[in-house]
Amino acid sequence: MKSIFLSCLFVLTIAISNEFCYGQKIHTKDGVFIGMEEDFINACVESSQNRFVEFAGQTVGMEAYCYCAVTKIFANITSKELFAANSEEKMVNMMMEEPHFSLLMDCLKEHVTYDENLDLNYLQEDQLIYEMALKACVHEIANNEETRELWDAKSAKTYCDCALTGLLNKGLKYKDLLQLEDIDGTLFNEVIIPCASASLAAEEMEEDLMFNTRIIGESEKCTIELTKSIDETFKVKLNIGGIQKYFLLDTGASMLTISESLLQELLQAGALSDYHVIGVHPFQLANNEIIMAELISIPSIKFGCYTIEDATAAVLPNGSLICGVEFLDLFDNWSIDRKQKQLILTR
Repeated sequence: MKSIFLSCLFVLTIAISNEFCYGQKIHTKDGVFIGMEEDFINACVESSQNRFVEFAGQTVGMEAYCYCAVTKIFANITSKELFAANSEEKMVNMMMEEPHFSLLMDCLKEHVTYDENLDLNYLQEDQLIYEMALKACVHEIANNEETRELWDAKSAKTYCDCALTGLLNKGLKYKDLLQLEDIDGTLFNEVIIPCASASLAAEEMEEDLMFNTRIIGESEKCTIELTKSIDETFKVKLNIGGIQKYFLLDTGASMLTISESLLQELLQAGALSDYHVIGVHPFQLANNEIIMAELISIPSIKFGCYTIEDATAAVLPNGSLICGVEFLDLFDNWSIDRKQKQLILTR
């Protein structure tokens, strides 16, 4: 496990050096000349000035990142893909996707240096850098023969998120990660083992939870109107025992989640006369804290023209109402028509 976390953090500790030699022309995959290497790298570094990491007077990270992004990724995408990502301000998102992320990781490994006294707390203050570390951890698991047998992409993300957050919450320096070698030590037993156990248990539990859930309804296809919020997100209406609530439609979330206050409202109104806890599931809060949320079974939820029986939901003490991917994946197919503001479900 130690090597995975050293690898997932290396991308964050790359020091600027003088080994980069500029002057090459940059062409896209379809042969379009788009400019000089030096100009792109300089522009990349300047645009990322708010994401610089300073330690002991040394700027860490961005030049190596920009060098690898420009020289390795731009040459592997077409001019159309590049211009589209740039115009839609999705360049960073593109870098985080495969196969681009693997190319970026391989390049960065050639230029990495470590500072054992680097304080890792700054990771919690920069969401982009944290996401890169998380992605790197999942990448390492997928490319490690031992670990990829244990986790799929989803459970690997759960594990990495839990373990990375747990390590950062301890206020570590980079050299402290060497303690991960000690299987009898604090970090291994207080962070790595609990996160590994929780993620693997959650993976097995999710398969069991889906077994009893049923979809009732005669229609093969159902179209549900969505409500668009000011922040461009969509909400969808669910009816639980006659109480209607709007849930955030979040394709980046996993489960159906309800708040403790909604649970109490349902109980007091008799909309949920009986329920039972069927397990726990790790969740990361907005402050990066990992909690184990209770999972409950809800007898009946009206969802458009369908009724979902024995649906599983996670109860978060101060959480939002979220309709995640696992709930949508109960259906054979689903899609979002953003222009028409509709969710289309197919049994």
